[in-house]
Amino acid sequence: MATRRGRACTMQVARPRRQLRSTVLITRLDPGGATQAELEEYFQLQLAASLHDRPADPAPTRASVIGRLTRPALPQQRLAYFAARNGGGELLGVGFLVLLGELKTDLAALNITVRPDSRRHGVGTALLRAIASAASDRRSLLIEGLAEGSAGQAWAAALGFAVVQRTVRLGLDLTTADASRWDVPAADAYHLISWTGSTPEEILGSYAAARNAIDEAPRGEMSFTEPEWTPRRVRDEEATAQARRCELRVVAAVAESDATAVAGFTYLEVHDHRPDVAIQQDTAVLQAHRGNGLGVWMKAVNLQRLVADHPEVKLVTTSNAADNVHMLRVNERVGFTVIEATQNREAQLADLASRLGLQGPNPTTRRPSSQ
Repeated sequence: MATRRGRACTMQVARPRRQLRSTVLITRLDPGGATQAELEEYFQLQLAASLHDRPADPAPTRASVIGRLTRPALPQQRLAYFAARNGGGELLGVGFLVLLGELKTDLAALNITVRPDSRRHGVGTALLRAIASAASDRRSLLIEGLAEGSAGQAWAAALGFAVVQRTVRLGLDLTTADASRWDVPAADAYHLISWTGSTPEEILGSYAAARNAIDEAPRGEMSFTEPEWTPRRVRDEEATAQARRCELRVVAAVAESDATAVAGFTYLEVHDHRPDVAIQQDTAVLQAHRGNGLGVWMKAVNLQRLVADHPEVKLVTTSNAADNVHMLRVNERVGFTVIEATQNREAQLADLASRLGLQGPNPTTRRPSSQ
């Protein structure tokens, strides 16, 4: 089995729709060189969008938003950021492009956020033109986690992004969780080992091999395929997590018959920039060891460790393929509930460029003189 990876708003004051000037200027955004004023307007845009689009979610903090913007890229990834402004210099929207580099040369992922009072004026589409131009060497573009029924989903559909996977977003509120769900009996003939940060050297090879079991998780019609996990890639991930001030919390199951052979694993992330929210990442059990209750056992123990070590964490979030029924049951067993239905959508870049009227480099994209 394998899987991929509330705050109530009491009142919202209606704001008049912003009258935009006809020109939308797209520039490259340099997170490392941004001024404090630029970082603040970026945070205010993301905060407004979050409160508007997901009012039941915990409001993003400045530290979490800026932390995500300025953190180092994952190994073998390149990030490109874009900002949309009107003629008066006001920030209307932002977008980023993830180029997967050596890991996958034909696919790129994107994310676009437009300020709520600036929507339906072509800002998102202008950002998409710039992103599509920057990804001109790729075959397709991917947008992940679009909420079903949302304006973003409708916008993506109108531009020809097709659903390639249906997913769900889940949450576990630790302030109200029933901890008795985590009192899971140990599986016969197995024991658990756990670590934070760095994988013990004696099981590194076996753990890296076990990570490849995630490739068996349902992917729908997504173009992305998981690159091979090797000991070097595990160490690169750990180094990047440390640079990002992200704590990796791993629990692995090992068969009593071979103390160095990892049969399954699960891991959580705790980020310094958002200490009240943890992220449940990959969980997988090798095929030969399935049916022994390892998934529930590992997740339950990792949640117990999390609560003991980080009482400041109030919420754990995760996501699942909607058709990964077994893993959904595992998550429900330890207390997760579905927050919303989501979608992953892809578009072929050649078709998208034609729809956007791109014949070459995007003439509306301007780089600051310092770049």
